[in-house]
Amino acid sequence: MKAITISVLAGIAACAMVGPLPAAHAANFKEKVLWSFGNGADGQSPWAQLLDVKGIFYSTTEFGGTNGEGTVFSLNPNTGQENILYSFRNESRCEPRCVDGQKPWEGLIDVKGTLYGTTGWGGDGQFGGDGTVFALDPNTNTERVVYSFCNQQNCTDGSIPDAAPLSIKGVLYGTTEEGGFGSTSIGTVYTLDPTTGTEKVLYSFCSQKNCADGLGPGTGLIKVKGKLYGTTYAGGEGTGCEGGNYGCGTVFSLNPVSGAETVLHSFGSGTDGRLPSGSLISLNGRLYGTTSGGGAGDGNSCDIAYSGCGTVFSLNPNTGIETVLHSFCTQKNCTDGANPLRNLIEVNGILYGTTPVGGANSGGTVFSINPKTKAEKVLYSFCTLQNCADGWSPSAGLIEVKGTLYGTTVGGGTYGYGTVFALQPRK
Repeated sequence: MKAITISVLAGIAACAMVGPLPAAHAANFKEKVLWSFGNGADGQSPWAQLLDVKGIFYSTTEFGGTNGEGTVFSLNPNTGQENILYSFRNESRCEPRCVDGQKPWEGLIDVKGTLYGTTGWGGDGQFGGDGTVFALDPNTNTERVVYSFCNQQNCTDGSIPDAAPLSIKGVLYGTTEEGGFGSTSIGTVYTLDPTTGTEKVLYSFCSQKNCADGLGPGTGLIKVKGKLYGTTYAGGEGTGCEGGNYGCGTVFSLNPVSGAETVLHSFGSGTDGRLPSGSLISLNGRLYGTTSGGGAGDGNSCDIAYSGCGTVFSLNPNTGIETVLHSFCTQKNCTDGANPLRNLIEVNGILYGTTPVGGANSGGTVFSINPKTKAEKVLYSFCTLQNCADGWSPSAGLIEVKGTLYGTTVGGGTYGYGTVFALQPRK
């Protein structure tokens, strides 16, 4: 997932309304920047989705903070007040490596008042600092590493947890982009007891020939009717990705008790999408997600080295039949957006998401799509204001609170290092 994101963005140049969002597509939205990151200490480059806990937002930044290695922050959407709860790479905990973690790439979950998240690097793993699951008390700002990955030789316990975990009955479930217990394994699904710190690998990917079972699950999991569902950014049947040797990603299901994995769909024909990049959501018995490449759009107009500019897709988990709802960059100059990287949300039957590039000003978009009619509409194009003061490259999923959409941008804002923004229909 991280590799996909960097590839997409490498070529790019540089409040609350009471009531629900309209069920129909709204054509006229206004955006407000609630916070601009920039002086370093307050964090830089927020990639992650916001978490709403009793009216206060929580999330992470990959860079910035006291030591430049990322933060956990809170923000009051009513006042715009931002506070740093924790700065990673605490110097007192960096010998021989930063045991508290480095680079929190993803967002947070709330479990009975404790925030849990992951870092892509750091930790005190015996065989490398390959990431952590951490807990943070938002009342005391006390951080505790629950587990450090690569604690087993050859990282058989997993390596680089890029996604926030899922909590089920007090147990955390998550994915790592690399590692696993097979000699060819690339990525895992793991369980973790946050009280004891006991970690167990449920499944190691690339356990089948040519990684037909998937390669590199870089997104989070969801649970539907007793099964876990997720995506891998490569692998599956076919070839054409990862140097042309592997398939272009999968949607999979996993039995959390037995660890049995089933590939529901392998991407790779191109028009069905390539490189699934965000977590799935479930709506009316179907799964919905995004791919950062593939589709029927113009691949020559995108910042990714694969055909097509990404899709929104739906999948029947019972039959494995996949349907493309929208192919990005099917409008001139990609004004409909391009290369969606993260998950969708659903509000009143309409799906909402972001693209980090494309739109009227090439600075990314917030879009909506009707899953019944497949109609896509851009609600806001970033870089509308001079020097992208309104934000640049929204690369995380959205949240909805009382009719307002909230999200983050990686860049732009007053100082150029990202924003937290609100988006709502004009009255």
